[in-house]
Amino acid sequence: AGIPFAEIPPEDLLKQEPNLNKSIKSAIWVPDKVMFAHDLIFSAILTASANGAVVFPYREVKDLIKEGQEVRGVRVLNKITGKTEELKSDIIVNAAGPWSAKIARMAGVDVEIMPTAGAMGVTEKQLVHHIVNRMRLPSDGDIIIPYTYNVSITGTTATVIKDPDNFKIPKEDLKLLIEEGSMMVPKLKEFGFVRHYASIRPLLKVRGQAAEAGREASRTFEIFDHEKDGIRGFVT
Repeated sequence: AGIPFAEIPPEDLLKQEPNLNKSIKSAIWVPDKVMFAHDLIFSAILTASANGAVVFPYREVKDLIKEGQEVRGVRVLNKITGKTEELKSDIIVNAAGPWSAKIARMAGVDVEIMPTAGAMGVTEKQLVHHIVNRMRLPSDGDIIIPYTYNVSITGTTATVIKDPDNFKIPKEDLKLLIEEGSMMVPKLKEFGFVRHYASIRPLLKVRGQAAEAGREASRTFEIFDHEKDGIRGFVT
């Protein structure tokens, strides 16, 4: 992948990470990062606001305002007042993640999204000091992350779902995360999870790909200018 790496003798790694499985055969260091999603989003909002953007929080898009074959705005529900509002614009960018397909349909175009749920479990103890990835092809329960407030997060799964608004984490997924994660850090079984949550990935469906192939789907980014579909002023 062209990124720096270094092989670490297992005995040296175990001095830094005493909770790791003592039977590890090899270890490789790579430059990885923990992302604080809440901070990232608010940093983007504050930066945009400081540069002249107007932010409308707590609005749910209910419809698009169309004039002929052109999108000219959005009709939103203000979740605080309960009132419907219209926001006009020269161009609308649909960046709604797993809801992108739903909003694209409001414009009369199709975007092939596979909403894929990734379940994660939170342990009320910092089990590791570094991000630990299991060395195998991407699979369920192959990463443990040190997070703030002295907790660890074990993830993740990849379940293709139908509706991002109606998803409950199956108990089997949490059991799987414990089983797989404890292969890396045996103490995970001892402490378990105090809470769990899921994020929904807006994965692009590739033509010919099985509908349930969430793990194999690409994590790339793509821009669709829907003028090619006959709709002006609308980009996903």
